[in-house]
Amino acid sequence: MHEEPIHEAQAAFVGDWERTLAQAWELWFKPEIERRQIEGSLPAAFTLYMAQALFPPDGKLRVLLNDEIKGEGG
Repeated sequence: MHEEPIHEAQAAFVGDWERTLAQAWELWFKPEIERRQIEGSLPAAFTLYMAQALFPPDGKLRVLLNDEIKGEGG
């Protein structure tokens, strides 16, 4: 199987997304998972496969995990 080489611009783009996701994990997703585990609403062996941070106009951050995320294509 032949793989295309990653060009510098592509590598920079991937690196930017990795940093963005790492920051989202540290700022929003990890703290929310830990908070819910401490309060008992998530098991200690929780597996994350989807996460979403919502920033509504009232300014109160809302973090959704796994099946809490709903979407509709238009």
